[in-house]
Amino acid sequence: MKKWFSLLLAAALGGELFAAQVTVTPIRPEGIYRCSEPGAFTIYVCDDQGNPVKDGEVKLTMSKDFKFTGNYTELTRTLAAANPVIVTVESSEPGLVRCTAEYVDADGKSFVRSGAVAFEPEKIRKSTPAPEDLKAYWDAQKARVMAIDLDARLERREELSTPEADGYAISLANIDGSRAYGYISIPKAEGKYPVLLNIPGAGPGFSSVPADVFPRDKVIIAGFNVHNYAVEPATADAKYAELNKNGMYMYHGMPVREKYYFNRAILGLVQAVRYLTGLPKWNGNEFVVWGSSQGGAMTLATSALNPEIVTAAAVNVPAMCDFTTAMRGGYPAWPVSNNTDVLKDQAKTAMLEYFDMANLAAWIQCPIIFGVGWLDSTCPAEGIYAAYNNIQSPKSIWNSLYMGHAFDPNNSIYREKWLKGQLGLEPAISPTK
Repeated sequence: MKKWFSLLLAAALGGELFAAQVTVTPIRPEGIYRCSEPGAFTIYVCDDQGNPVKDGEVKLTMSKDFKFTGNYTELTRTLAAANPVIVTVESSEPGLVRCTAEYVDADGKSFVRSGAVAFEPEKIRKSTPAPEDLKAYWDAQKARVMAIDLDARLERREELSTPEADGYAISLANIDGSRAYGYISIPKAEGKYPVLLNIPGAGPGFSSVPADVFPRDKVIIAGFNVHNYAVEPATADAKYAELNKNGMYMYHGMPVREKYYFNRAILGLVQAVRYLTGLPKWNGNEFVVWGSSQGGAMTLATSALNPEIVTAAAVNVPAMCDFTTAMRGGYPAWPVSNNTDVLKDQAKTAMLEYFDMANLAAWIQCPIIFGVGWLDSTCPAEGIYAAYNNIQSPKSIWNSLYMGHAFDPNNSIYREKWLKGQLGLEPAISPTK
């Protein structure tokens, strides 16, 4: 087994009490270390009264990649000898090390918790170089869709409207006779307004205006889906099932770049930007894009391909960042994380480089904020850092040490305030241009 970290075990007195029977906590609160220094976890097992358990064992699994490459170490320690336990790990290269602790009580019930530490995450880079013709490919694809008349079709919906704003179902012409579908809210009052474009995570998509917490009388709010059909409440589930009956949509069209599902989806978002910037009520200034997971990936693509338009972007646990990280002993990004057999096909692996957001991120010019979960096995942190580190514009990243593929409530509060500042609704907060 490759010796990429060393393990030292020692007893520790005391420990911070959490409302869980097992905790795995980096000793350093921010969990970040230099490659030249050891990182450390405290593993603590307590009963339901908060008292340290003295009977039984705790099993520890140390891994850089959720055991994906088989490169991990397992340890077992007797709690009578030490509880809590300190585990010290070292890494010679930038990346994360994860520790999973399992305790099985006398009744056979298992309690499992994980933690992670990061070694110089600001130095993580994409595992493979970008294709030499990456920019030429996307320039050609953008020119291809820009040559198509928008053919905007809007249908006002009373149920999507409010006293302050009109709500519409919308579709726009896209490549190969397809269309981009979504929903839009436009303030009724005369005036000029900022634009907020939302893009959904994986699944059926938006079936209404994604208004969230943003005032509909002050912002043009749009949500565009990735699918080539209208996502309507009454038919969304049936259409989604039909879409995936011969395999999940995120693998459709492989290994042909032009036929890949997200090629059309990304170009549909180019059309969305084109339409929204042509609205008479757009103020010509603020154009903000936001999305999580799949929506985060599409936000990165939209920002990268429209750098002259997008003024700010926010992503949470973005997908499609560093598909080939397995080549350096890491875990690949969604959708490959859901079907790692894709990496066994060289043609598919080569095609994915053109849709790797860690490559496209280099073209982003606007302020951008990221949210990342250190325990995310769907969109792993290493790939997200690879994309983040490839961006040269003002940026910040919110590290959620104990989060998987989810939303951090504290990050959501910050993101909402930051987006409102970038839309001109509140004073702007860092990062700004």
